Amino acid sequence: EYMGTLVSLPETRPPDLVPLNPSKTTMATTSETAPSIKVFVGNLPFSTSEEMLTQMFSANGGVVSVKVIRRGNRSLGYGFVEFADDKSADAAVKAHNGTLIEEREINCERARVRDAAAAAAAPRTRAPRGVAPRV
Repeated sequence: EYMGTLVSLPETRPPDLVPLNPSKTTMATTSETAPSIKVFVGNLPFSTSEEMLTQMFSANGGVVSVKVIRRGNRSLGYGFVEFADDKSADAAVKAHNGTLIEEREINCERARVRDAAAAAAAPRTRAPRGVAPRV
């Protein structure tokens, strides 16, 4: 119904999805790609940018990516730096754990792998204001 008028739409079925050229379709396997190592960086000032972390951690080499965790435009005060190898990640943790950024002592440690079952069971939403969460 649209603006008080009943609208009927034709029944259509989406076409089956097939690759245009199956011989050229490739998928990366775990043996082709080396796993990267993530380092957790906590207690960051809210003004910390990804560029700032990239510059800071690139001195240890092997930085693949940097992500400051945000809710909207506001930083949540932590992030992750991804390294290409163990050596670079361990050197970064050793060099930067306990250093000061804008008078805040940051903590760096290798990120722990999150259990898939625990991640699926974790609640992702909060109860609306004024409503007590169910136990």
